[in-house]
Amino acid sequence: MSIASYVIDVSGFQPPDRVNWLDPRIGAGIVKATEAATWRSKSTALHMAAMRRAQDVRLNSTDPAVDVLQLGLYHFFHPDVSALAQFQNFCQVADLANYGIGDIIPAIDIESYLTRSATGSHDNPITPAWSEPAEDLCRLLTARYGDCMLYCTKLGWKAMGSPGWLLEHDLWVAQYAMNGHLPFQTCTASPGDKAPKLFQNYVGPMWGAITGKLTNTASPVGVDQNKLYGDFKLIDAVVDVAA
Repeated sequence: MSIASYVIDVSGFQPPDRVNWLDPRIGAGIVKATEAATWRSKSTALHMAAMRRAQDVRLNSTDPAVDVLQLGLYHFFHPDVSALAQFQNFCQVADLANYGIGDIIPAIDIESYLTRSATGSHDNPITPAWSEPAEDLCRLLTARYGDCMLYCTKLGWKAMGSPGWLLEHDLWVAQYAMNGHLPFQTCTASPGDKAPKLFQNYVGPMWGAITGKLTNTASPVGVDQNKLYGDFKLIDAVVDVAA
């Protein structure tokens, strides 16, 4: 993939028609597949189906400027749910999406989150207690897919106790400007000061690589945009992992 290509990540916050995956500026898309042990949304399957259709169209394109679209999936981590249950949830959704050989290695989203219930809501801030279950999930995904990528900020990594195991994997780091601002060009804060593989640096309308102007794909509302440094690690094999 060209390093100038954008990588777009989507979840239930984006409608399935938000991104035009045929846009040649987009080199890869990463979809939220699962969260905790049971979370799956209808938009996840719709996003993945749209990306697979675009993959087929771009694969058969005769335009040399059109790259093949790469597909990845990520899981949103919960520290109070067993790593095995989260792993099984992800694998079930991944199998339904025919996710496997040739796709981008899976990613784990490690960040604080808000839990809402009938009695109110509360924050779930990252603590050192998150490190062990996150590492367990990382080991399971690595055993099945060959490796995994970790989405984590420098502050999150420090809050988790600055674990060394996390630095053994490719990093996906967020440090971005909001709508109306220019995207940050370099990531200045990464776990362990390790250079990220993927840098989430902008949320807004598609940033025109050729024109230098803000332009939209299928919607005036923005999408999460990332810069890729080098090439993604791709899945070479999918291995059965004993429970």
